[in-house]
Amino acid sequence: MLLRYKRLSFTEISHRWEDSYLCEGKPLNLRTFHDHRNAVEEMFHVSIECDSADGYRYYIEDASSLENGKLRQWMLNPFNVNNLVNEGQLMSDCILLENVHRGQYLSTMIEAVKHHPFIGRRK
Repeated sequence: MLLRYKRLSFTEISHRWEDSYLCEGKPLNLRTFHDHRNAVEEMFHVSIECDSADGYRYYIEDASSLENGKLRQWMLNPFNVNNLVNEGQLMSDCILLENVHRGQYLSTMIEAVKHHPFIGRRK
């Protein structure tokens, strides 16, 4: 999410959490967020920092190395694709998928459907 949006406040992250299938109806509390943040750093060596001068927005410290690092991309891609597929299953009656190289447009499609004024979030 931070690779895509670059900098997000905790409130913005929390809203996106609530829109995801991961939330299971539970809000994201700050302690849980920091636990996940620490786990990401430990597992993937990706540091998520907070910039107090920019309204306490979180960002990936060295996003360019993550975007250019083939090994990290390879490790993160299955997590990303799994999350997107699960999100898409919630809207399976709205999306017809065809074979797309490595799912490069799936994220954009799901975001568009989620925020469409006539469809919105399905429960």
